[in-house]
Amino acid sequence: MSEGLTTQLKPQDTPPRWHHEESTYTLFKDAFKLRTIMLFGAIGQVVLCVLLPTKVAILPAVLLAIHTIISSAVQYHRVSYDGPYMKGVVNGRTTALLPERGEIGHFTDIEPASQPLVVFHFGVRFHHPMGFLCPGGREITEHFFQSMKEVQAKPEHYGLLGVSRWQSGDADSQNTMMFVFFFKDIEGLRRFSHGKTHMDAAAWVNRTEYKHMGFFHETYCVPRGAYETLYRNMPPTMLGEARVGFDKAGDKEDGEGKPAKQYFGTLLGADKTWTKMQFYRMWKMNKEWDEVNKKE
Repeated sequence: MSEGLTTQLKPQDTPPRWHHEESTYTLFKDAFKLRTIMLFGAIGQVVLCVLLPTKVAILPAVLLAIHTIISSAVQYHRVSYDGPYMKGVVNGRTTALLPERGEIGHFTDIEPASQPLVVFHFGVRFHHPMGFLCPGGREITEHFFQSMKEVQAKPEHYGLLGVSRWQSGDADSQNTMMFVFFFKDIEGLRRFSHGKTHMDAAAWVNRTEYKHMGFFHETYCVPRGAYETLYRNMPPTMLGEARVGFDKAGDKEDGEGKPAKQYFGTLLGADKTWTKMQFYRMWKMNKEWDEVNKKE
């Protein structure tokens, strides 16, 4: 059914990294309200005015304003084809399918949504004006990102397919951070949750008395034929950013003497007729689709 669908991501020989590394800039930017960040800037400007001559003190602000105006103008005129906001965007319609074997260029003889999935949401929220700089914030972010590094370092061991990072927008400061994990099965998730890194993090959370930090997780075991995806003019996102590892062709081995792996993306062009129908993308066969049409 998937014959002729072309892959949008090239296979890679190294375990995938979903580039969600710890970023102090990102945490800082998203942890505070806009007026708080502006206050930090105002305080810095006052300090410069006190310590330096006025013409020198205002120079950083003037240069920043000029840089912002010029870069915004350039990006405005380039955004339609190759501007930075278009980085990684895959134009047109795409969908995500889990390959059953590694084949370069095409996925053949694969039914959509033919494999089950486990979707795991894990997040933390800071109920504090200082965001992640609150008491205990450093410790929990260290545990958080250490767990991320471990599960990404051994995707085959845990059955990890992909990770997406999201920030809440339901408060003035976006101080809820959540990761969406895609696992092949519940056993892989269980191995991760029982590992030392996660157990250490859970032990720290259970013994902490901080009331200004919240934690949550949700687990969804999705059977085959019960999910579908569709993207349009989007960079690889969510399940479309996942990678599936297969033994590399030939007798090549990695540094541990195991068969070398090659990791294939799940994102495929969705320009075929059946990919435009939600039921077909959910592995619903023609007979079931016809039954629905009769009822309508």
